[in-house]
Amino acid sequence: LTFRGVKVDSDPNDPAFDGAKAKYSIDVSDLEFKANGEALALEDVVATYNGTDNKDDFINALVAEYNNQGKDYTASYENGKITLEANNEGEVQTAPEAKSFDAAKNPTDLTVKEEVKGKTEDVEGRAAVKEANDALQKMLKETTFVDLGMGFEEDANGDIKPATAFNQALCGLKYLGGSDDQVTDGRVYGGYGKDKDGDPLNFISLIKKTGELLYNCDQDTGSWGDDDKAPAWGVKDEEGNYTELFGSTRTIDRMIDKLQTALGKVSLTHVELDADVAFLKSNKDRLKELDDTLNNQIVGVEDMDPADAITSLMWAQYSYNAALKIGNGILSQSLLDYLS
Repeated sequence: LTFRGVKVDSDPNDPAFDGAKAKYSIDVSDLEFKANGEALALEDVVATYNGTDNKDDFINALVAEYNNQGKDYTASYENGKITLEANNEGEVQTAPEAKSFDAAKNPTDLTVKEEVKGKTEDVEGRAAVKEANDALQKMLKETTFVDLGMGFEEDANGDIKPATAFNQALCGLKYLGGSDDQVTDGRVYGGYGKDKDGDPLNFISLIKKTGELLYNCDQDTGSWGDDDKAPAWGVKDEEGNYTELFGSTRTIDRMIDKLQTALGKVSLTHVELDADVAFLKSNKDRLKELDDTLNNQIVGVEDMDPADAITSLMWAQYSYNAALKIGNGILSQSLLDYLS
């Protein structure tokens, strides 16, 4: 979804660099080392059993040697599990290989379980997203002031005082959802960006995403297949990280709640729009009444009868002269006589 060619469902934190490190685990609890020549390998680091070592000591020695090789991962061993954690944050392209060998050197691949996989920081992508959000903010802040007879004044900087004019620039993005935290740091409220769960704040995008979820529903059983397995936010691993199961009923419930919240935001902004419309109507009525009054005054001046005007002027002049004569009769002394 775009607004004037700019994506509205972008987030300055996405694509994000979450600082996670790739982490893998190798279960060796079922491995038994009894014969000479049996071996365990992590990538190209191999330890060979000599028939006398304790299993835990043998594996710890392999882990220590692996760490001494300066690999991309740091290995540790505990409770029958070897853990390999990347030294650097961000995505690691390939998982480390782990194999066991019998005395005849026949390899057995060990299952490597991915626990956490970090994301590579996308500097260019993040810059592009920020640019898009800045563009949306600029659109939301656009103003087109018109003079509606309220004074129309400018401040010292030459900018129109909002209280003296009406802003007719109505950005449609403002009326399609949004989040209250968007107004912080001088930003303008509007239906763009994503929330903490990665869901869009735009009302139209929320409807689209919910529709895609409903489309995946089995029309015969009414199930997405994950109803009994997925907790509220998906599957939780040992470190407390959640992986959402796309399309579970709980996901639908979450989206429905967000749709209701977004609809409330849409209603609030439409109430503001209705207030602006009511103001324009009342101001229109005021201007019409003022126009009628001014027209009546103009008509009273332009359409005056010449005979009546001359008669009124003559009577006013006669009254003025009479008043002067009466004043001279009462104040017969001159000003100098009066002052003396």
